[in-house]
Amino acid sequence: MERAFADFPHWISSPRQESELRKVLYKAMLEAGISDVVSWADAILNLLRRAVQ
Repeated sequence: MERAFADFPHWISSPRQESELRKVLYKAMLEAGISDVVSWADAILNLLRRAVQ
């Protein structure tokens, strides 16, 4: 996942980059055996958005 954030550094301001980031996050979480990937990705991205405000 760390690599995904490096690959899409403007995900907060770019809808296209956020979409690409989500695809990579979903895939990584599915490979790790996490089932509710959308909820987890939403939680991670929301937490990071709040952290930069």
